[in-house]
Amino acid sequence: MDSVGATARTPRNELSRWKSYRDEEESLPLLQHGAPKTSIAVVDDAPTDASDKYFKVGLYGLVNAIILVPLMISFAQIIFRDPVFQPFLSELVKLTMVSGAVHQLCFSLSSTLPFAVGQVQDAGLIFLSAMATSIVSILKASNDAVTMEDILSTTLWTLCGSTALLGVALIITGKLKLASFVQYLPMPVVGGYLSFIGFYCFEAGLSMMSSKEITSILDWHKLADAKSMLLCAPGVVGGIFLFVMTQRIRHFAVLPTCMLSILVVFYLGMVISGSSFEDARAFGWIAALPNGTLSVADMYKHFHTDLFHAEVLTPQIPTWIAMYFVVAFSSSLDVAAIEMALHKPLDHNAELQTVGWSNLVSGLTGGFTGSYIFSSTIFSMKSGVDSRWTGGLIFALEIALVLSPFSIIAYVPKLFFGSLNALIGIDLVMEWIVHAKKSMLWAEYAILWFTFLIMNFWNLEAGIVLGIAAAGINFILSYVESTVVRRVARQSLVKRDLRERALLYQVRSAIVMLELDGFVFFGSSVAILNQVRKHITTTDVLERSYAHVPTVRTRFVVLDFERVRGVDVTAVRSCFTATKEHLMAHGITLVFAALPASVRGMFELHDVLAQSSVFDTMEMAIEWCEDTLLQMNGATPILDQMQYHFAKGKVTPLLESFLPPPTCDDAKLDDALLQTYFVTSKEPAGKRIYESGDEVQGVYLVGKGQVDVFVPRDIHEYMGFEGRKRIVRVTHGAWLGDVDMVLNNRHNLTAETKSPCFLFYLDRTALAKMRIEHPHLAARFDSAMLQSMAMWIMESHGNEA
Repeated sequence: MDSVGATARTPRNELSRWKSYRDEEESLPLLQHGAPKTSIAVVDDAPTDASDKYFKVGLYGLVNAIILVPLMISFAQIIFRDPVFQPFLSELVKLTMVSGAVHQLCFSLSSTLPFAVGQVQDAGLIFLSAMATSIVSILKASNDAVTMEDILSTTLWTLCGSTALLGVALIITGKLKLASFVQYLPMPVVGGYLSFIGFYCFEAGLSMMSSKEITSILDWHKLADAKSMLLCAPGVVGGIFLFVMTQRIRHFAVLPTCMLSILVVFYLGMVISGSSFEDARAFGWIAALPNGTLSVADMYKHFHTDLFHAEVLTPQIPTWIAMYFVVAFSSSLDVAAIEMALHKPLDHNAELQTVGWSNLVSGLTGGFTGSYIFSSTIFSMKSGVDSRWTGGLIFALEIALVLSPFSIIAYVPKLFFGSLNALIGIDLVMEWIVHAKKSMLWAEYAILWFTFLIMNFWNLEAGIVLGIAAAGINFILSYVESTVVRRVARQSLVKRDLRERALLYQVRSAIVMLELDGFVFFGSSVAILNQVRKHITTTDVLERSYAHVPTVRTRFVVLDFERVRGVDVTAVRSCFTATKEHLMAHGITLVFAALPASVRGMFELHDVLAQSSVFDTMEMAIEWCEDTLLQMNGATPILDQMQYHFAKGKVTPLLESFLPPPTCDDAKLDDALLQTYFVTSKEPAGKRIYESGDEVQGVYLVGKGQVDVFVPRDIHEYMGFEGRKRIVRVTHGAWLGDVDMVLNNRHNLTAETKSPCFLFYLDRTALAKMRIEHPHLAARFDSAMLQSMAMWIMESHGNEA
């Protein structure tokens, strides 16, 4: 643990240290017997005897109490930092200690962690302090005659009622399993708030030590006199001393030892100077004695229902709402940090309910908000204390101090508590103002500072609300700047005649394919429209182009919505309607692919799909665009020529048209050679040509029709997917199984006719015979297959480019 100030967060550097812990590092050096144990939750799980176990319980319970009791006193002075509460601070300190004891009892009885430590926590006390100060201001500003008893009663009832109500809210949150919901609070806002806690605690320490009202940095000028500086300087130096020592030396005894040394130095100074407690109180080193002894009844004597002013409640509602989210969030962080140190999962909802019950009981007993104390919980865990008696001892010691008739703050110097406040302040400010810069983006770090400054110069609630708003704006800007639209280079999974493929390769840039990602909203509309304008090539651009490489005019813009989760109505109007009108003005067809049902319904309502083409998949959209491009660029005569050959029953000229031109007479194909080397067949739709795993006996050339090549259903489902997966569609003039014949002895995929087909089949034996008897003709077939494979490589390279 870095310091006692880090009660609502994962301490700096601890995360990486936990990840590298070895089993033998899980224990503290004190009271270890024999070889290191390998237990994770509690290391020293086999004490030598019962006396050793109880000695450990007593020792670590006492060490925790030594740290926590001064902390509770400091927290009480922070909650009731307004000067009007100073005469009653002795009773209020003991009331805070009762609250801490109640929290500890609840955690010891109900937490799933036997070593859990729970007390009044810094995450909520700032809100309670803001409420207390607000109530004082409201009542003082009222026209009614308000006494100090009115202020005390109203303040105490409001604070304990807010705590109890917070407990109910946390219990409900845990019951409904909504612990993850409260973790949506942006981390920069939390960081700004924790920085504010540190600064607030530091100012509270200055105010306590100087006995002057310091509520903001604008009041620091009040400390300019020599006496105030003399009273505050030792406490600030003590806080720096505690911070440096706890950072430099990683040992559980460092903090209590340093705290004790501050007291020793002060009391030793009193002895050397010959000063008495009365002299110290008179100068301001120690708080004044209360009037008479304090009893339990004195702590609750200010709870008068007839003096409660209900009109102060409404202004506290925003503060309470902010307190709910921050306490729930910080408690979730504490549980997460404990979970990581424990190396086993915890039920966040159950632990949040434990925090809720603790706050409910604390509020009903007149106490204040609290949660897990991360530092003490981890300290107890690593000490090997697997007993709820440790928490019971902390509870007993706190209650014993509460029942004592004297006031602790009347004998302990203010600089001691000021040192603790300074420690909390320095630690949190260093963590979130200095070190957090390395772990945040600059925009997030700016939001942290923005939240911190608003809380200091305006108020706490405004800081949280405006911080969240700033985080939301930052998210919108970041989302807009991120690549929500990307240009992709793809071709359809249709294997065509070599001539058609060559033609498509020349004009493929006429199809602009854009892949959209995420949720398309009003902020991303301009970016998408700009991307469309950037990538299309219109007639005007062609006329102004001086490029040596021929430029093709854009004919189609395909928008792929497969990764889109939704579209808002503003984007529909400002982006897609505008895009459609812009493209239509330049004679470009807008094509939509893979539209989600909700998006398609929205587009239909706003008439976006009119005069546009819509396809279920990106593959279907690309295939349609390619077919249309082929028709626009003269591919129809090729198809007409094939239809003519079929109509005449001349299959030899058809096969000839699929091969490279002959280089000599011996390379020409005639009917006799066709019958010698080839087998022709007409296959109906749905006919299996070959199965995955079959031996490769030859190669096919599709003369007419379409053949689908796919991964079989059983293999695809074995890979974790559903159904079968089509890899390619082979059409007229394209080779089927050529790669398998060159590379493999067995087919990797399955081929099945999509429509009635006419196939040419050339087996291995016939091809070998052709290479011997008609080598020039065989060279044409080899060349055709090599050209087909080369075209695939060139097309793939074009896609990557």
